[in-house]
Amino acid sequence: MSVFFMLTVSFPEALVVSYFVITFMGGRVRLPEIIIIALIQAVIAYTVRSLPIPMGAHTILQLISYVLLISLISRLPILASSVGIIVISIIYLLTEIAVTQLVEFATGLTMAGLVEDQYNRLLFFIPTIATMFTIAFLFNRFNVTFVRLTGRQTVIEKYKINSEHESSVLYRDYLPAVVFVFLPLFLLWLINFTNVSVKVYYGGDYPGHFKVLFNVLVIILAFMSLWAVQRVRKSMEKEIEAARAAETINSLKELILSIRKQRHDFNHQLQAVYGLMEAGSFGEAREYIKNTYHYVAGTGELIKTDNPAVSALIYTKIGIAETRNIKFDICIECSLEEFPLNANQSSSFLGNLIDNAFDAVEVNGAGERLVRLGMTAERGEYIIEVTNRGELDPEVSASIFSPNFTTKAGHSGLGLAIVKEIADKHRGSIQVSSENGETVFRADIPFKR
Repeated sequence: MSVFFMLTVSFPEALVVSYFVITFMGGRVRLPEIIIIALIQAVIAYTVRSLPIPMGAHTILQLISYVLLISLISRLPILASSVGIIVISIIYLLTEIAVTQLVEFATGLTMAGLVEDQYNRLLFFIPTIATMFTIAFLFNRFNVTFVRLTGRQTVIEKYKINSEHESSVLYRDYLPAVVFVFLPLFLLWLINFTNVSVKVYYGGDYPGHFKVLFNVLVIILAFMSLWAVQRVRKSMEKEIEAARAAETINSLKELILSIRKQRHDFNHQLQAVYGLMEAGSFGEAREYIKNTYHYVAGTGELIKTDNPAVSALIYTKIGIAETRNIKFDICIECSLEEFPLNANQSSSFLGNLIDNAFDAVEVNGAGERLVRLGMTAERGEYIIEVTNRGELDPEVSASIFSPNFTTKAGHSGLGLAIVKEIADKHRGSIQVSSENGETVFRADIPFKR
């Protein structure tokens, strides 16, 4: 390889491939990083091709260097870089073979003349790179990424799974699916590459009908593979739904058991009240009834939700409030049967709001540890209010929904940012107000359309 070839072919090729891989794998594109990757990769390609090793080994070493460079510089996981290089390399090779054969037909040059002369190679390299850049731009424009292509994005958005794009687990789980989809495309490239090799080194060619038949069959196989992956994705969704349903059923079993215990214990409660009143301890009797009513009323509010996921969550929070010596008042004045948030979103949304309130009142004295949850429906939207004793500083209120913002040690600062994201996703809103010794988080979530 000459320096001319390194500058005119290897460097721009590495630029486009790096950009394509990073965007396809959901990474963040930074121009300085792509330029650094391309420069280093061009030097590596120049060095590797100068070594006295078999031609196939050249390609393997360059692919490995691509994976390492993209992973180190753009901070994509190794598995993500590997998957991206595999996929984009196949697309690149298919594009190059198709363009080469078109250029051969248009110029009248032989395949050997195009491949073996470094200046003639520019005739098909330039349109190949232009085509690849166009494909990469369209992929980025229409958000065609690894997770969307395999159906993983649908699952993440629907169930709010906490697998970030940067998680190696995501790519490891879906690597077989990607291989399954792109193996037919690799076979398509292999057939056409063999055809080009025969033209270059033996001056022959496959029969035209043979090439067309096999290419069509392999393309059909690729679409069938993609269909199979989507079926796998749907099966995975059903498994997630079944797991969530099992969790909800277990929580409801605990709720039913709690109600049965209350019912069984009711006679004892009446006897205790009667005894206090007979003894003339009316103040103690009143306090006893008040505490008992608070506990029974909390469970009663859960039954009114008509939403198993919300009921299960609030029931869990009642138990947490008791262990942390927090008074947790619940007032639900509407049915949540048609609540637009799915089970996972409801748990995340309400759970983060309630946990934030619990954390806020925990520093208060025993009599000031009060959190209230109110849910109503009016004018086409659900209104959710979580109130806690204590006020916020104005500076904190202005930034409280920002990602990574927190005033508590050991907290990520993502809870309220997630709440706002979910509200925005459902065309809702979330505000915070702090006055008269209380802080109120109010969320408005429109009904389903």
